[in-house]
Formats: sequence, C-alpha cells, structure tokens
Amino acid sequence: MRAFFYALVAVVLLALCAGVGWLWRDSASTTTQVLVRSGGPRAGLITVDRGAAALLISRGAPLGAETRLIRGVADPGVRLDEACDKRALGFGVDSLVRQSGLLDVEAQAMLTVHDTPAWRGRRVVLPMWAVLAGVAGVLLVWWLRFNLPLYRELRGRCRRCAYDIRNSSHFCPVCKQALPRRTWSGDARPGGAR
Repeated sequence: MRAFFYALVAVVLLALCAGVGWLWRDSASTTTQVLVRSGGPRAGLITVDRGAAALLISRGAPLGAETRLIRGVADPGVRLDEACDKRALGFGVDSLVRQSGLLDVEAQAMLTVHDTPAWRGRRVVLPMWAVLAGVAGVLLVWWLRFNLPLYRELRGRCRRCAYDIRNSSHFCPVCKQALPRRTWSGDARPGGAR
C-alpha cells in the first residue's frame, strides 16, 4: 500500500511538471486566468501570460461570487513582471489601489464594471521557469527521499547504501542502518555479525 501511495504522489508531481511546462509554452500566444471571487470582500486571480505567472489577491468592496477559467489571446501590452514596483530576474511584487495598477488582462477578469469601488490588492509575479524548477525540485526530492529507498528495500537492498541485506538481521553490515523488521533474517546482533 505504501509503495502505491508513493508512486501515486510521484505520478501526480510528474503530471504537474508536464502541465506547468505546457502552460509555459502555451503562454507565448495565450493568456490563461483562473478567477475566484468569494462573494464578499476578497478575490483572487492567477494569470499566466508570456512566460510569467501572477497571483493577484484583492480586498475591498464585495463583488459577486464566481469561479471561472478564462483563456484569450496574449495581451500585447505591458508584461506582468514589467508592471511590478519591485522586480528582479522576472520576479516581482506590487501593491495596487483601485484598478490603476492592474494590467488590462487582469482588470477585465477581476472587475465586473469599469467604475469599481475602492479596493486594495497585492500582485506577486514569478517567471514560469522558476515555477517549473520548483515543481521539478519537489518531484526530485520526493523521489530521492521516499521512492528510491522503498524501491531498494523491496528488492532486498539497504535503504541507505543499497547493500544486499537478504542475509542480514537488524542492521546493515556496511552502513549500520537499522533494517525494517520485515526484512530480518539470521542473527539478531548488530551488523548481522556471526
């Protein structure tokens, strides 16, 4: 059961990597947005546009509750990271008041009418290469930390050093790693010494 769970998580992370890669490639020609409005004073918008992903969180006058996926032609105007006050290497953070700081592509999705009551927001922009590197890093760490040791154990090897432990008991004779009880055989002394 544990092996199935570890493999399932690895497959989900791999699919997430593939999805982020596809979204990055697709962002050259298409803007993709996910809008979530609570029906109260909070709303969130994730925008992927021309190699950058932005998370915009706003708070202010209540807007109608809504969740939707919006896709359209990439905005030819200012890029997401260019609109931020503080930016470096494609990363950016911006504080916004009303809709003056919004890009057109964000304003059209976030707001229901042109003249919107006052609200405040914060935009965080990440380049898609950083998002993909982060997801791939999580996948790599997951694989090395959980899947690889379990793979070794199921094949009669030490989880740490991959030494053959089929004739060992309690401890690996090479690295002295404690062995799982289900793999015990032979003498019960540390290292399997006889």
